[in-house]
Amino acid sequence: MDKFIKLKKLAPLKSNSKDRTVIQEEFTKWICSSIRPFNLVSDPGLKTMLQTIIDICKKYQGSINIDDILATPTTISNNVKKLAEYYRSLLRSILIEQAESGTLAVCPDLWTDNHKKIKYLGVTVYFVTNGYELFTFDLCCTRFNEIGKAGESALKAIREQLNLFGLLSYMDNNKITFTSDRGANILKALKDDTIAPSPSKYGEANTALSDLPPKPKEVLKTIATSKKLVKYVKLVGLNKNIEERGGVALKQKCVVRWLSMSNMLESVDASIEHIRFILLSKSSKSQCYFKLNNINIDALKDLIGLLSKLKNVSSLVQTGTRPSLHMAYICINKLERHLSGINVNADGIDFFRKRLIQLLKCMFTFDDKHLAAAILHPLYRKLTFATTYFKSIAHFYIREQLNDILGLSEQDQFADPDDNSDPDDIGPIAMITFKNDELERYLRMNIEDIYKQSNPLKFWHDHQSKFPGLSLLARRLFSIRITSAGVERQLSLAGRFFIFTQEFSHINSFELYHSMQMINIVRHLYNNNIIYRDICPRNVMMDRDKRLRLIDFGFAYILKDDQAVQKLPIEGATTFADIDFLTEYIENPQAYFWYNYKRNFDLFCAINVITYMINKEVKEGMNGIHSTGICKNKKVRNGLQTWKRMQTKNKAYDALLQSIENLSMESDFDNMELILKNNYKNLQMIDNENYEK
Repeated sequence: MDKFIKLKKLAPLKSNSKDRTVIQEEFTKWICSSIRPFNLVSDPGLKTMLQTIIDICKKYQGSINIDDILATPTTISNNVKKLAEYYRSLLRSILIEQAESGTLAVCPDLWTDNHKKIKYLGVTVYFVTNGYELFTFDLCCTRFNEIGKAGESALKAIREQLNLFGLLSYMDNNKITFTSDRGANILKALKDDTIAPSPSKYGEANTALSDLPPKPKEVLKTIATSKKLVKYVKLVGLNKNIEERGGVALKQKCVVRWLSMSNMLESVDASIEHIRFILLSKSSKSQCYFKLNNINIDALKDLIGLLSKLKNVSSLVQTGTRPSLHMAYICINKLERHLSGINVNADGIDFFRKRLIQLLKCMFTFDDKHLAAAILHPLYRKLTFATTYFKSIAHFYIREQLNDILGLSEQDQFADPDDNSDPDDIGPIAMITFKNDELERYLRMNIEDIYKQSNPLKFWHDHQSKFPGLSLLARRLFSIRITSAGVERQLSLAGRFFIFTQEFSHINSFELYHSMQMINIVRHLYNNNIIYRDICPRNVMMDRDKRLRLIDFGFAYILKDDQAVQKLPIEGATTFADIDFLTEYIENPQAYFWYNYKRNFDLFCAINVITYMINKEVKEGMNGIHSTGICKNKKVRNGLQTWKRMQTKNKAYDALLQSIENLSMESDFDNMELILKNNYKNLQMIDNENYEK
C-alpha cells in the first residue's frame, strides 16, 4: 500500500553500540519473561510502529511517559474499523480505475480455522497498472457465516466485500476476472460449465489395493514405513542424534500435501544410514528395526525422482511480484515431458507415473488465457511445445481481444520497418495472412536480449506505442495469478484453478423454456458419451441470460463410442435417480456401492429434476426428505415412493419415462421434447390422468 500510494518514508536513525546493547537486552528480557517467539522482533509491523514512535518523540524535549505513547487494547479495537475505512477510501478509486480498464483480477478463498472451528472469507486482488507494475492487495479476511446454500452464501459474501470498494457494477458487467482454486462453495457460485474428464475412467484410478502388482505394493510399503519411521523419530527425539552424526532431520508428511511427501522421502534417503546406526545402538532395536527392512532404497530413490519435477514446478509458480499466468503453459509441459520420460519408468514407479499423468489430464485443461499469456511473454511467444491446433486457438483468441480493445474488425496496418526476422521462425500459424496486425508484427519482430527475462512487463512498458492493443491485453492477462488466494497464503498446484468471467445463480423453479434447456443439456452429454451422474437441483444454475448451466463434473464418466453400460461406484445425487436405480439400491444393500450406469441414466434424473421444479407436491415431498435427519437409506426409500407414485398417477410422467427407455436414435430426443411441451401443465400435479400425444 505504501509503495502504491507513495507515502513518505523517513530515513532510519543510527545508534551507537552501547545503546544497541541496552535495546537488545530489553528485547531479550521481554521475549523471555512473556514467553514470546524469538522471530517477533523481525515482525514488519513492530518495526514500523517503533520507527513511528521514535520519529514522534524527536519533536519533544525531555522524557516522555511510555503510557502516553502506547495505545490500550480497547483503543486499538475501536480504531480498527476507522483505519480500515480510511484504507478502503484510498483503494476505492485505484481499484475502480483498474476495473474500468479490465485489468482487475479478484481471487476469493474460503477456509476454516480448525482450532476455533470458524470459517473465513479472504479476497485478494491483483492488477497491472498503466506503469506496468504488478500490485496485490488483500481486501479482507472476514468471518464467513454460512446461511442456507453454501454457494449462494459465498457469492453474497463476496459481493458484500466488493461493494465496499464500489466494484459491484464492474462484477455484474463482467469487467472483473475471478480466479479460484477448486473450493466447492466458490465453484458453485462462480464456476462455468467446463467439462473435465473423470479420473475414474482410468484403470489405475479404480485399482483396489489387493489387486496391485507386487512392485507397486512394495513402493506403497516404502511410503508407509517412511511415514511411521519419521513419526517414531520425532516421538522419541532422535532428530538431534541424526544431525550430530551429519544427517538431516526427518520431516513429517501431512495428509494431503504431495510436496511434503517429497521432502519427507528426501530426508529419509539422506539420513537412512545414520538412522540405521542409531536404531541398532538403542534398546528400541526390536521395535523399530523392521521399519528399515521395509524401506526399499531403490524404490525410495525412484519416488524422489518421480516427484522431483513436481517440486520444481511448485517453486516456479511462486513468482512473487512477477506475472505468473504464462507459467501454466511452462509447468504443464515440464510435467508432461517429465512423466513421459524413460527416467521415471522404473518397475513399481510406472504405475504411479501413469496415475500422475491421468490426474494431470483430469485436473488441468488449458484455457485460452493460459496460452495467450505465454505468447505475450517474449521468451515463450512461439509456443514451441504446443500443437498447431492450440497455437491457432491462442492466436484467434488474441485477435478477438484486440478487435474488442481497438474496436476493429480486420484492418490493414503497415508493416513495421524493423520486421526483419525469418518467417520460418514463427511457425505455420503466423503464415496466415492477417495484414500485419499487431500480433503478426509482434511475432515477427526481433526482440532485444534486454527483454528476454522472467518478467515480461518491462517489454510491454517500452512497447506501448508500438503495440497499444497487445500492451493492454498483456496488462489484463498478467494481472491473473496462477496460484490460489493470497490471504490464506497456501500454494495450490499450477493448474488447479478456474477463470470466471460471469456469475451464476441458483434457480428455484422452471418455466417451459428452462425444461427444454435441461433436456438439451443432457442431450449434449448423451451425444458426447458422458454420464454426469449428479443431476440434482443444487447443480443446476442460471447465468444472466437465463440459460441453465450444469456445474460440478466431479463424478462424470466418459464412455467409449460403442459402450452402453459401465459399472462404477455409486456417487453423486441418488434421490433424483430413476426407479430401477433406487429399487436396486434398496433391495440389494450389500452391493449398493456399485451400479451399472446406463448411457440414458442422466435423462431419468433430468426428468425428475424438471418435475421437482414445476410440481409443488413433488417439491414439498423431496424437500421434506432432505430436510430431515433420517439416514440415507430411508431418504432413498422415500424418494423411490415419490417417483413410483408419480409414475402410477401421472400418465404424462410415465410417457416421458417410456420415451427414455425406448431411446435409440437422435430423433427420439425430439419426441421426448414434444411430450414435455404438450404435457407441461399435466406434470404440475401428481394425480393427473390427462395426456396429450
